[in-house]
Amino acid sequence: ADQYLGYIVVKDELRETSIATVREFTKYYDTVMLTGDNEDSAADIAAKLGGIEYYAELLPEQKLEKFDQIRTNSISLYVGDGINDAPLLKNADIGVSMGSASDLAIEVSDVVIINNDIRLLDKAIRIAKRTSSITKQNIAFSLIVKIISMVLSALGFMFMWLSIFADVGVALLCIFNALRIIYQTRYLYSKRCERE
Repeated sequence: ADQYLGYIVVKDELRETSIATVREFTKYYDTVMLTGDNEDSAADIAAKLGGIEYYAELLPEQKLEKFDQIRTNSISLYVGDGINDAPLLKNADIGVSMGSASDLAIEVSDVVIINNDIRLLDKAIRIAKRTSSITKQNIAFSLIVKIISMVLSALGFMFMWLSIFADVGVALLCIFNALRIIYQTRYLYSKRCERE
């Protein structure tokens, strides 16, 4: 009755989409895995992900310390789903969790990927970059037109009603420019999905 018969090993399997996404990210971003898993398991996962840098057997507070040590002056992004990830999700510039994450992880995250498809993280980053670019365009265009119309109005070369018309026109152009985000993102993402 007290005989040792063997043991059962339970192991998480990585999704192919996760592997492909992380490998793609490592081309453009410094990618590091912080995990509480044992060394062997972490090394195996890191190898499957393209040999990324990793730190294993970390307690939650050690993860936070390590994260603070390795983060640089650039924007930091952390992806996690457990209660133990909540402090990291909160401290990162951008915290990302999956829809199946713990309630606390979801609450402190900046981005929640509802359907658990990590590939959507790439889409979110593209949307954010495009939004930032168009916002800068709108601010620059708006300021240039306003300054020119103010100077011309002050010098008497432009009627006040024309200056108001220019201001309204610039606001409308900025709105239409901002709408490009929606259509460009949908178009580019659909083209990318067709290629895959």
